[in-house]
Amino acid sequence: MIKNQPSHTGQPADLADGRESENQYRELLDQVADLLQVVAPDGSFRYANRAWRKTLGYAEDEIPYLNLTEVLHPDSRAQGREMFQLLPDCPQPVRVETTLLAKDGRAVAVEGQSSCRFRDGRPVATLSILRDVTKRKCAEAALVASEEKYHLFVESLPDIVWSSDGRGELVFISSNIEQIVGYTPQVMYSSGDALWFGRMHLEDVERARQAYRTLFERGEKFDVEYRIQRKDGEWIWLHDRAISIYEESGKTYTTGISTDVTELKRTEDALRNQTLTDDLTGLKNRRGFITLAEQGLKVARAPRKQEPLLLVYADMDDLKQINDRFGHHVGSQALVETAHIIQQTCRETDIVGRIGGDEFAILVAHAAADSDVLLAERLQENLRHFNDEKHQPYRLSLSLGTTRIEAGNTASIEELLAQADEAMYEHKRSKKQG
Repeated sequence: MIKNQPSHTGQPADLADGRESENQYRELLDQVADLLQVVAPDGSFRYANRAWRKTLGYAEDEIPYLNLTEVLHPDSRAQGREMFQLLPDCPQPVRVETTLLAKDGRAVAVEGQSSCRFRDGRPVATLSILRDVTKRKCAEAALVASEEKYHLFVESLPDIVWSSDGRGELVFISSNIEQIVGYTPQVMYSSGDALWFGRMHLEDVERARQAYRTLFERGEKFDVEYRIQRKDGEWIWLHDRAISIYEESGKTYTTGISTDVTELKRTEDALRNQTLTDDLTGLKNRRGFITLAEQGLKVARAPRKQEPLLLVYADMDDLKQINDRFGHHVGSQALVETAHIIQQTCRETDIVGRIGGDEFAILVAHAAADSDVLLAERLQENLRHFNDEKHQPYRLSLSLGTTRIEAGNTASIEELLAQADEAMYEHKRSKKQG
């Protein structure tokens, strides 16, 4: 480093008045935690306090030989010299943010203010009061780098990553929202939660809203699945959960992840359908029928509904004889044909199942007083039509038993099936006797 010849004795210029000695004033300034420097108009240093010297690594007797250009970091020299030249024209202190160069080559980030001192109208020195912000700047740089890495990580995820406040206002949403739901992040930001909840399935909205409210009100877990309509009209399933909740500037926020689980739901439905469906006839199997019938009972027994139901137990006549005479493959065919006739006879709202080898059950919703008679007549008519038209070597026939489920009936579906089964056997016995 090229040393300047000292143009003074290293005393602070114009900082002490006649009432204080230079040594007393020097001691006072050395107690200050901020970095103080006094620089002459030619850039030579006239004074630097103890904090300045300790931070940049210079001894007190080296200060008079320093020049501002030497002390400024190479990346900050041009800007620093320009500001130094402009200071005499600034009536008020100027905010400074620059980087100094320590004796050992370290970069020292500082910020503070500088002002010009005048004597007889001429600038005689520049006083700068600075603070070492190197650690903060390093932390900020690390945070920026971390945020960039976080952003890259988030954008690489197949899921939607989001952050919002307690009112549901988005503060961040990842760009793949457009790929999954069809709306850009900009549209999502400008629309608030109105768009999101507005596209949600009506059956899921209140449940999702309540879960979101309790997350902020009571800190309860937010983990919900709901259906939402894409921009193109397609319905998809999302699994939405909060992964953290935090406070910033007095406000509470949460960060979450939304996963498209549409394919998973389709697979689950397919598997569930397989476990609830009879492979031979395509009707619900016993498990499937009971599952749906229990749901139907629950709905019909709701206080505001109290709707009557009709349970029908149907037994296929003479299946054993068909198997014995024509083989089991023909018996299976007869079962499929019987199932088809029952299905075609019933309404879409009725629940139909094969609950045993040759046994079927029907749960009729909104059952009128004569529903049992009308359904039996339609079944017998459709069976006669099949037998007359198809000319099979066998005739299809059903024995029926019914039980009516009125308001106040609390029997389980198994108990109701047993009642209808008993009625069916009465019908079968009467046919044999008659």
